Amino acid sequence: MRNNPRAFLIYSIALRLTEGGQNEFYLSQAKLAPHLEWDRKTVRKAIRALCDAGLFKLLRRGKGGNGTPDLANVYRVIPHSKLVGVKHCEEELANAAAA
Repeated sequence: MRNNPRAFLIYSIALRLTEGGQNEFYLSQAKLAPHLEWDRKTVRKAIRALCDAGLFKLLRRGKGGNGTPDLANVYRVIPHSKLVGVKHCEEELANAAAA
């Protein structure tokens, strides 16, 4: 994620649209890119970084929306607090205070 700071913006948008990861996230790269004023390749790299970091889990490929020709993959957005095997900020602060 440190190599792709733009991924944080997509992650923030996805968390908001999915109500904290409660719903599925699907928004095509073609729709997201102009909204962020990025090209599709940049959006694709950011989404790949989110998947690699375990923050997005691919559920299904290519879901069209209401007759639109562009297809969006469907992801489960994983809140940072639910990542397995990752030290969270709260834990690090508690450990630092105890030391």
